[in-house]
Amino acid sequence: MSASEFSPAPFGRYYLRSLLAEGGMAEIFIAEHVGAEDVSKILAVKRMLPHLCRQPALVTMFLDEARIASRFSHPNIVSIFDFGEVGGRYYLAMEFLVGDTLTTVIKKAYGSDRPMPVPIVLAVMAAVCDGLHYAHSFADNGVALNVVHRDISPSNIMLTYQGGVKVVDFGVARALDRRQEATETGVVKGKWPYCSPEQLQAGEVDRRSDIFSLGVVFFEALTGRRLFKRDTDLLTCMAVLNAPIPKVSELRGSLSPDLDRVVAKALERNVDRRYQTCQE
Repeated sequence: MSASEFSPAPFGRYYLRSLLAEGGMAEIFIAEHVGAEDVSKILAVKRMLPHLCRQPALVTMFLDEARIASRFSHPNIVSIFDFGEVGGRYYLAMEFLVGDTLTTVIKKAYGSDRPMPVPIVLAVMAAVCDGLHYAHSFADNGVALNVVHRDISPSNIMLTYQGGVKVVDFGVARALDRRQEATETGVVKGKWPYCSPEQLQAGEVDRRSDIFSLGVVFFEALTGRRLFKRDTDLLTCMAVLNAPIPKVSELRGSLSPDLDRVVAKALERNVDRRYQTCQE
């Protein structure tokens, strides 16, 4: 990640050192938390944009992310350490990840005509499956939260320079105790080229929806090609629902036919024929 120019500033218990990114609902900073005896820790602070803090529905959505993700403790899910409000600005303090998104890695690899090595793709996908299975199966005091991420895409998978793989951004995740969900019906969450068919049709979704999305990511990491992305949103949605899905071995001849079977099963449009869990 590269940080833009920014004048360091105090923010509650944190010292914001540089702006990493801005867009969507929030801006993200590299921040320092200084504790007792001047022991400091570098974190990332995700701070909601000021004009959005005046919209209760968006505030609830932002805090829902904190409420869900802060309960998780898994090596393949970004850790949330703190959340709250300072001067009317809502924030999350989370693990600072030094690395690139899978989007960036795919573009760099195939842009230089050097496909991602298959063992690396498999290791990344296995790690994401591990993290998602943990989230999907998570229970609080014996009550299953039935978490569904709903926005699995290469941009929400971080690869750290130390070899870690992290699922990030549970901002549109569905869970049993999500407060914003009760006020919304028929709303499609997530990025359309990675949505499952049932997600695009605003139907009920469960963990198998994330498996379809991960199947799209798997296809693109193996081939360097966008599977469903088209020139317009409408054409993209039609492709997700109806377009033929080529075998990955047809697009990259060195691939094992076993990968055709795995990717095809993850991308089954019939949820009952899809893998039923990420562990599977």
